[in-house]
Amino acid sequence: MHQALLFRQLSDDVVYFGNETALDAAQAAQLAARGIRVIDGRVTGLAIDRDRLAGVRLADGGVVPRAVVAVGARMVARGGFLGGLGLRASVHPSGMGEHIPVDAAGRTEVPGVWAAGNVADLSAQVGAAAAAGAFAAAQINADLVAEEARLAAETIARR
Repeated sequence: MHQALLFRQLSDDVVYFGNETALDAAQAAQLAARGIRVIDGRVTGLAIDRDRLAGVRLADGGVVPRAVVAVGARMVARGGFLGGLGLRASVHPSGMGEHIPVDAAGRTEVPGVWAAGNVADLSAQVGAAAAAGAFAAAQINADLVAEEARLAAETIARR
C-alpha cells in the first residue's frame, strides 16, 4: 500500500494488486482518493508476450494489462543471533518487515541489551544507522555511569 502511494507520485497509472490481502476501509479510501485501482484477486504470474511484460495473470484466468510491475520487498532484520538473549524479531509497525523493537534510547525489552541501526530501524540508511549506534552507545555509557554512582553511594551509606 505504501509503495503504491509512493509510485502514484510518479505516475497516474498505478494498480494495487492485493493478492488476497484485505485492505481496511481507510487504506481503500486512500487508494481510491489517489486514483489507484485495486485488484483483489490472487496473482499467479506474469503474462509475457515476445519477451516483454504484457500483464499480471490472476487465479481466475484474467490478465490485467501492465507494462511495468514493482514488487514490494519485505525486509527482515538479521537479528537471529539475538535469539539467545531472548530477543525475537517482530512485525514492524509500518508493515515493511520484521525488526527488533527498541525504545528511543535503543533499549530492547531485555535489560542490558541495546540495538541500533537496521536491526531496529529497517529504513535506516548508513548515516542514520551509524548515528543510532553512536546514540545507543552514549545511552549505554550513561546507564553504566548511573549504576556506578548508585553503587558508590550505597557503599558509602553502608559505612
